[in-house]
Amino acid sequence: MWKRWQVGHLVLTLATVFAVPRSAAAQSLADSLTADTPATSAQIRALLSSSDTREQAWGGWFAAREKTPELTPVLERVVSQQLSSGQPPNDAAMDAALDALIQTDARLLPAWLVTVFPRRPTQALILLSRLGPEADNALLQVAEKQGGLAWFAAANLLLSHHAAGFGALLLRDFQIKVSIQVLDPGQPRIGHESSGTPGPAQDRVAPISGFPPLPRYRLLSTAGPDAFILSAGPTPVSYRREVFPTEGWSTWEARAYQLGPTMVDRLRYVAAAAPKSSMIKQLENRWIFWTGSDAFDAEVASNLQEIHERYNKVLQEMAAGGYLTTDEVTKFAATKLDIQLSDLRAVQTPPLRIPQ
Repeated sequence: MWKRWQVGHLVLTLATVFAVPRSAAAQSLADSLTADTPATSAQIRALLSSSDTREQAWGGWFAAREKTPELTPVLERVVSQQLSSGQPPNDAAMDAALDALIQTDARLLPAWLVTVFPRRPTQALILLSRLGPEADNALLQVAEKQGGLAWFAAANLLLSHHAAGFGALLLRDFQIKVSIQVLDPGQPRIGHESSGTPGPAQDRVAPISGFPPLPRYRLLSTAGPDAFILSAGPTPVSYRREVFPTEGWSTWEARAYQLGPTMVDRLRYVAAAAPKSSMIKQLENRWIFWTGSDAFDAEVASNLQEIHERYNKVLQEMAAGGYLTTDEVTKFAATKLDIQLSDLRAVQTPPLRIPQ
């Protein structure tokens, strides 16, 4: 039971709290708490079980501070309640409860964390990252629907888990484009490739009163002071926990979503999944100097065969690593090359054709 709250020289007893109408008691109790107020597990549970959003937020704050794993079901219930409310003040209670779940290293059902992700993607990813391969289906859902740092964080974890289905996600809609430029001997070659990188995220908060200091979590593309590695990989992703030590903060966000993943990004993960094979590219440039039709046909056939063989070796290595099934290997191996011929000869005869 609740014995007492002591804040400086103020002592609130159980009798004092319930000697006045409930609404006044709730207001008085929330206003009397500070970040350093002593709290037992029973008292924290009572706060979390309150119908007052501010008391729930204080309960989350104290649960994170005291590391109370026995309160995991209560904290989870607070988050679920506030997810369905959609009101900014209730976000404070949700953020405090999620912080407590992270600080107590809670192990939660991946399916439940998927419901958290749309509102609090960083917190959901942190908690998913601690579940190992059990989280793979949830992480695949994230990677299928999200972009930016959330995608890279999920992709890093799926890569490290050798997750089934990850290879198919990376190669979805992938087609190798082969640009064959035919030149006269001595002509300069031309060609280019591009890549993409994730950009920065932006968010902001607005003050509200009567709540505890509230933690914020954000993903980072580069490690820095007070940052923790969320997932290592071709594009490492970190996160930072920041506590705003004022009366309280709402958690409304204005977020600039990061770029990516581009196909070039996805192919970097393919290369990481098949490290022993030569890297495949979205665009394969080939330059052939014209010396006659027979030589041209033979060189085109040789180049296309080399590309097919290199691609198939990547598929086989991904299958060996658990990223692709046998059926998926067969499916992707049948992908046709998109071949584009550019005739840059001064005299464009005879006409060019792709050997059958």
